[in-house]
Amino acid sequence: MCIRDRLYTVEGSQTVIIGEYYRSRLDLSLQNKDSFLIKLFGGISSKSFELRTGSVLNAAPALKFSQIPSVSVQNIIVSLPTYLRLSGLNETGKGANALPMQRLLLKFKDYNDQSASIAFGKLSRFREIEGVQMSIWDFRDFSSNLKKSGNAVSIIFIVVNIIVMFLCFFSLISSMSANILEQTKEIAVLRAVGLTKNRMIALYIDEAFVLVFSSSLLGILIGTFVGWTMTIQRILFTQLPIRFVFPTTNLVAVLVVSLVCAFGSSYFPARRIMNNQISQIVRISN
Repeated sequence: MCIRDRLYTVEGSQTVIIGEYYRSRLDLSLQNKDSFLIKLFGGISSKSFELRTGSVLNAAPALKFSQIPSVSVQNIIVSLPTYLRLSGLNETGKGANALPMQRLLLKFKDYNDQSASIAFGKLSRFREIEGVQMSIWDFRDFSSNLKKSGNAVSIIFIVVNIIVMFLCFFSLISSMSANILEQTKEIAVLRAVGLTKNRMIALYIDEAFVLVFSSSLLGILIGTFVGWTMTIQRILFTQLPIRFVFPTTNLVAVLVVSLVCAFGSSYFPARRIMNNQISQIVRISN
């Protein structure tokens, strides 16, 4: 039996669900002998009730539960019959209809867009017929906007990555050109022993790709570690189940741009040297 259903048992009618901070502050346990008093104020009168701890939570969706002392104001959960009894609304004879509601969250057992649309339509008609002052919030609208924002942020980061890679491209061209010019003597020897021009050019393209991709991969690993630590920090501060998502799209973009930069920075300088005769390459080295 889950902790929610346990509240609606005979034993659960005397228990509540509290946060870890309240439990540690009041030094409570889940034993039946441990209890605490809750005082409800109504106008000039007040009532006290003795309750026990049914369950303890560190976090819960839409409710404030935490083990951090800074979150001093937290919620407690009781069953609807227990709330009617504690508030005295059961004496009015209206039952659950007398319950004041600030927010009602609906979770579908088998969620799909059709069932959500049907529920949204029924709630809208109920509001119009009964004249109830309430607002209906559809999570699908929020999820759609959140997805669009996420896609926009991903595109911005990809564009920034491409711009940074192409800015480094000019530095890579100068480095590869200087490297090739310094190795003209080795190039002449390798050409003399029979290594083809295309093979020599491919060697320099591979070298440039290793340099660019290794530095990009190192940056991605460092950024991933920093992002993961920031996610853990947000989970600790907000007590929300925030999911860490690896930027796969950014990795693919970096890989593609690395190939382009490696080819462009090494192919043209190497090709300019390889177009010369072996004797001319030796003279360049001198």
